[in-house]
Amino acid sequence: MPTDRQQHMNLAGACRLQTAYKTGRTNLLSNVMYSPITLNIRGIVNEEPHPDHTGQMVWKGSTNHQGECEWDTTFAVEPVSASVAPTWLPLLQQGMFGSAAPYSGGTYVSASIKTVLSCTVKATSALSVGKMILIETSAGSSQYNARQIIELSATAPTSEGRVVFWPALSAAPETSARIMPCRTLVMDDTSSDTAASLQSWLTSISRRGEGAVTNNITLNWGGRTHPMLNLTGWARSYAQCAPTSLASAIGTKVATVIAVEDTDRVEEGFVMELRSGTTTLEMIRLDTRNDDGTFVVEAGSRGMNGTSASTQAAGLSMRPYKPSVSAVGSPVPAPYCCVTVGLASATVEKLEGTDGTFTLADGCVPDQQEFCDEWLVPSYGKSDGDARPEIQVTSKLDERQLDSYRANQDGRERGVVVQCGKYINNGRGIFGVMMPNSVRKMQESTAGDGKGSVVATLKWEGRGVRNGAKAVVLFIS
Repeated sequence: MPTDRQQHMNLAGACRLQTAYKTGRTNLLSNVMYSPITLNIRGIVNEEPHPDHTGQMVWKGSTNHQGECEWDTTFAVEPVSASVAPTWLPLLQQGMFGSAAPYSGGTYVSASIKTVLSCTVKATSALSVGKMILIETSAGSSQYNARQIIELSATAPTSEGRVVFWPALSAAPETSARIMPCRTLVMDDTSSDTAASLQSWLTSISRRGEGAVTNNITLNWGGRTHPMLNLTGWARSYAQCAPTSLASAIGTKVATVIAVEDTDRVEEGFVMELRSGTTTLEMIRLDTRNDDGTFVVEAGSRGMNGTSASTQAAGLSMRPYKPSVSAVGSPVPAPYCCVTVGLASATVEKLEGTDGTFTLADGCVPDQQEFCDEWLVPSYGKSDGDARPEIQVTSKLDERQLDSYRANQDGRERGVVVQCGKYINNGRGIFGVMMPNSVRKMQESTAGDGKGSVVATLKWEGRGVRNGAKAVVLFIS
């Protein structure tokens, strides 16, 4: 017999950038849906210490920080292509990071300078210093290595110029090898107002957080599976909604006030389907909740998402509108994940391993005001030194890794690239992390079991530099 219990296989999620921190997105359609493995949006219970009748301090309900929430989500990294952004990108495109617009076009390596650290290209108009580029390993292969532009010079009057990138390639690019720009997410160092609306659906229940900000990022790869992203953060508001029914008839096609059964099960801002059996008659948005539990539905909130505004009979079922999930992108196979370390000006090492992790935590601090008006713009600032990007890899221990550690002891820093994917065709893309200046931490090795090579856990921490270069950037084709 069917039950009303929620089922995890029906989980769906959506995220969309807001125009401002206090301006949420309520009508999230299929083009912003993604397939999470987990998505939890939790309202915060408001409590504070309060003296009871004995004078002892006990916890008691409070209105302080009322309506806030916290959230976390895990999903497979499924980049698409240079022209199509994944639907989960807004979760990274705010909080600690900003700027993810693709810069158009591409260019080709010319027959002039070609080294493992630089090359002459036929056009530099689409390139800029600090951006990540994808360099084709051989002309026409559609297989790429990600590097960061550290120097760029154009030759007048043509647009031909020289590109210097970091870290080094394993081999110099061939003539006519393609160089593709990609979306580059750079750590933001100013207070910000950029946030996303985040919504989850189970079988019929929906939860929403507006003003969602990502504060912790974890990328895992290897382990015989495709790479996964885990993100956590906070949001300025929380709302939830469950199925109910229309308590009285709607006798107009324009703005109106409606009454619903079980008013505690619905909240303002949700788009609801009015249904007769399995047929959707109309979609409406609950704009404002009145003190008596009724809802104002504005004229623009009638007949949404291709339905028509009409009179509706009492007793119709109402449930949160759940868009279909966009099926774009392809998971990156584990063998297509690679960690590249720049050891010297013209030397690079690729690490084979079993698993790896990139972490970046506690990069944002809410700027919530405690009186007059909450969440004044700017809405959050950047943490002072708490965010420390780190890459950890379980790899085979060899002498080169010891050399790398000794080199770091005298303050020399290395570039580290984590690249998930190597093709940008057939629906596949590339996602990754770049730490241009990183310090190698000592490895932890495990020996004595006699099972193959000695395994070591290697760590690098990202460092900023005085010229303003960021400690870490994210990139996606």
